[in-house]
Amino acid sequence: MEKQHINEIFVIRAIACLSVVLLHSVNFGVEGYREILSNFEVFAYSAFAMIFYFGTPIFVFISELLLAHSYKDRIPDNFLMKRVKFILIPYISMAFLYSFLDIYNENVKLSLNSILIESLKNIFLGDFHGYFVLIIFQFYILHISTRKLFDKYSPKTILLVSLLINIAYLSFFKFVKPIDTPILQYIWTRLFWIPFPGWIFYFTLGYYCGVDYFKIKKFVLKHRIIVMVMPLITLMAVFAFTYLDLFSRTSKRPDMIFYTCSVIFALIYLTSLLPKVPKLLMLISNYSYGIYLTHYFFLYLLKPVQILPIYIYIPLLFILTTLFSVLTVKLFNKVKFGHYIVGKIRVTSVNKKTNKIAKAS
Repeated sequence: MEKQHINEIFVIRAIACLSVVLLHSVNFGVEGYREILSNFEVFAYSAFAMIFYFGTPIFVFISELLLAHSYKDRIPDNFLMKRVKFILIPYISMAFLYSFLDIYNENVKLSLNSILIESLKNIFLGDFHGYFVLIIFQFYILHISTRKLFDKYSPKTILLVSLLINIAYLSFFKFVKPIDTPILQYIWTRLFWIPFPGWIFYFTLGYYCGVDYFKIKKFVLKHRIIVMVMPLITLMAVFAFTYLDLFSRTSKRPDMIFYTCSVIFALIYLTSLLPKVPKLLMLISNYSYGIYLTHYFFLYLLKPVQILPIYIYIPLLFILTTLFSVLTVKLFNKVKFGHYIVGKIRVTSVNKKTNKIAKAS
């Protein structure tokens, strides 16, 4: 039986990628203009940025959805090695390159020792924005080792248990204060979001959506009104909890699970209405991993220009960062072994006459 391709996922992947770049562009813009912004302007731009916190969680969701959809019967023998080659090695390469940026930002003396320390932190602790690679590799291993568990218990049971685990895990690091030691402070501030329990619900939801995607799609289409309303409701809850100081501005918080999932289903519905996959979004999807890895360099390079108002600077930063990231990934992929640095370009394309995916990787 020929495998059915999920065209909507290419669009959703592109949107998730762009949301990450836009989120970071807004944050960089606010930091660059903070001294001349009013409190209300900082509040408004920060609120706008929160809308796009769904980006990285959706990447985690998509990685499992495609895995569950593509390999329903068995996992290929070269599965992990292929992903080490095309995902983990570029991650390590960029973790090393970003160590120089870390050293510069922290005003640390450039030395072999400082490079080694920052590189090891980035690689093993996910101490830079590419941390999600460590998360999805945990889920690759979890998928291989727990498939029988998914078959043994009902989806409702697995989803409920994983949701409770996810909420309990994130709530623990929010409401339980650490002992005042450097190691525990680091864990509570940053490292806690690397272990898989902080993302487990996206994994299980991605699995069941991948196994029965077209059934899920029919459900979404049938309940389209509630599907489109829920992102607004959950976003209002996110805003409320943030400005009541219950949670900080981050995607690693319990209420973001509900917001992100509502956005996922809304995107499934909206993208299913498209008559064809837009060329621009297909291009962004194909370059998404490279864009994710490289865009931070350009955010740092494209410093604020004071003659530009912030509402011009942020869109310009977003567009130029995306463009330069695409060009960088394209250039490196033309060089031998370049894809081991910035990631490999996917080779998905859409047949102009049938709008079907010609090849997917």
